[in-house]
This record gives sequence, structure tokens and C-alpha cells, in this order.
Amino acid sequence: MLTNELINRLSNKEVVYFKNSFDEVVFKANPLEGYLAKRKNGKVYQIEIGAKLLTEAFLEGCIITKEEFENY
Repeated sequence: MLTNELINRLSNKEVVYFKNSFDEVVFKANPLEGYLAKRKNGKVYQIEIGAKLLTEAFLEGCIITKEEFENY
């Protein structure tokens, strides 16, 4: 399951990029610096760990690449 892979990467303090497909938002999770979000063709903004969009994306577990995040 991709959610397990996401958890493992975060536990290893890796930077992980993932997506909330339904709301069309991508995220950058840096365990040491926090979480960033970006809507399609939008600007990057900081998001709190308990935000609904972030939680839904985390549960979806759709990991993406850094390039996909940057080009979203």
C-alpha cells in the first residue's frame, strides 16, 4: 500500500511529494521543515499538519516526483 511507503519515507526523514487527486492539490512533506501545498498552476504555500486536504492526500498515498510537484 502506498500509504505505508509514504509513512516509511517520512519516518526515514526523507522529503516526500504526494497528491490529493480529488482536490487537485500537491504537497511537499519535509519532516524537518514542515509541509507545503500547491494548487494547479498556483503558488506554493505552507500548510498545517492537521489540515483536511493534507490528511486526505496522506490517506490516498499517491506519491509523485519533485518535478511533478514543481510543474503542477
